Amino acid sequence: MQRDIVVYEIKMRKQKDELLAKRVELKSDRKARAMASRTKDNFRGYNGVPVVDVPKKRETKQEMEEERSMNQENLGITLMIQRMKGTIMSMIKQIQNQNRSQSH
Repeated sequence: MQRDIVVYEIKMRKQKDELLAKRVELKSDRKARAMASRTKDNFRGYNGVPVVDVPKKRETKQEMEEERSMNQENLGITLMIQRMKGTIMSMIKQIQNQNRSQSH
């Protein structure tokens, strides 16, 4: 019986030590996150391991022109849709007015 108590106490002590070690680890990780958020060059998504920043790829003139032309095409399509919407709305109003005049 006493032996069981001793074994139980040893297990509990081990579990407590493990939990304390995890607590210390989490505290240091929390401090590292706080320090990283205060630095000039912040780590994105800091998860305990510093992120290696890869330099951004510079766009070529051709890529920039393609993107610009796509934006212009999208703008043209958007304007066309807005005009069509306006036309459809005016047609709906005309039809509603005709229905009202016919019903009276």
